[in-house]
Amino acid sequence: GTVALIVLAAVAIQSLVQPSLSAMLSQRVPSDAQGEVQGIGGSVMALGAVFAPLIYNPALAWFTAAGHPHWPGAPFAIAAWFVLLTLAALSRTPRRVASA
Repeated sequence: GTVALIVLAAVAIQSLVQPSLSAMLSQRVPSDAQGEVQGIGGSVMALGAVFAPLIYNPALAWFTAAGHPHWPGAPFAIAAWFVLLTLAALSRTPRRVASA
């Protein structure tokens, strides 16, 4: 029970990601494109939920199988790589100039 509560607290922090990402995306587009950007963002999140298990599960299976390098953290490293790639792309996108 205690371990489940600790894991639940760590997972709860994940709930801050989507609103923060939506806010960062909305700062970079004009106000007439907000809905389009939010829709694309939601679609990308849904695609991630579909394709992540297809990438992470085989990586975990390969890195924990006999005869292969033992690295059960490989899926987390792959996820971190995707996060860094996303942040790099986001940092290259100019912010919208706030109108006075």
